[in-house]
Amino acid sequence: MDKVNLIFFFYARETGNAFSELNNPIDQQARFEKQVAEKRAQGANAEVDEDFINALEYGMPPTGGMGM
Repeated sequence: MDKVNLIFFFYARETGNAFSELNNPIDQQARFEKQVAEKRAQGANAEVDEDFINALEYGMPPTGGMGM
């Protein structure tokens, strides 16, 4: 599932913000690897969070949140 972000407006004012989280381990690892390559190209020390990827592989359920 792709990340979804919804913003609620009431009388032209933002009253809430809802979102979903990326929980596909294959997609997340590819994104991490791309970010690490970009950081290393800039001379920064970066690495993929393998523990987080491992947790996703065990089956993190779809998650999200909402703030009002």
